[in-house]
Amino acid sequence: MMTVNSNQVAFCRMKEHLVASAHDSEIRVWDTRRGGPKTPVALISAHAQNIYGIDWSRSPRMPDTILSCSQDRTVRFWSVSAPESCLSVIHTPEPVWRAAFAPFGCGVITVAARAHHGIRIWRADLCVPRVAVVAVVAVVAVVVVEWSLHGFRVLVFLFVCVFCPYFFVLCTSRAHGVKPTLVHTLEGHRNVVKSLDWRLLEETNQGSSFQVVSWSRDHHLRCVCFVLSWCHGCGCVWLSVQALPGFQCP
Repeated sequence: MMTVNSNQVAFCRMKEHLVASAHDSEIRVWDTRRGGPKTPVALISAHAQNIYGIDWSRSPRMPDTILSCSQDRTVRFWSVSAPESCLSVIHTPEPVWRAAFAPFGCGVITVAARAHHGIRIWRADLCVPRVAVVAVVAVVAVVVVEWSLHGFRVLVFLFVCVFCPYFFVLCTSRAHGVKPTLVHTLEGHRNVVKSLDWRLLEETNQGSSFQVVSWSRDHHLRCVCFVLSWCHGCGCVWLSVQALPGFQCP
């Protein structure tokens, strides 16, 4: 049971029994299976100022990951299983009114609470790329085989000096994320954006098509289709995105 006001509530997309609520500068995560819980399963001291929005990850690889955006001009990423440590941070010039995970890759979209009218598209890598992990494992296997067959001490020396630090960086990036990068900014609105969401246009064997739907104080609803270069910038290479025109509703 919540005893203080909440300005945002969101159910987890991957674990339907989890629900998060934002209270001033902190996030509380609740488990609905407990039949009216009196205490949260996780308490996250997320920001230094008020939280404006929260959103759960859409990826099965990060089922308990949640983001929060705040008046303190940051978007922060959290794991419910380790709420004491922030996975990654996006810094923006303005307070962030809304932020949302993309339904593909490592994409995140944000809108400012004031001053800036565009929709920013970010890439926020929160997991170690599988290719990098496989490469490290392959190198370890080669070194072990060479050592057992030929006793090449040089290979062991190179492994210790070169690949161990690289593996450490990978492990660190998994725990704290890679620094997010700005991919693109969608312009068009003449006033601040108040709401945004994703729209799935088509889903076939060849891929999917998505639009970003936004509503602004300029009294316009804009639907902008994602192009392939933005998808690739967000770390997604399997989408087949159609170049459908956007539209406005006055």
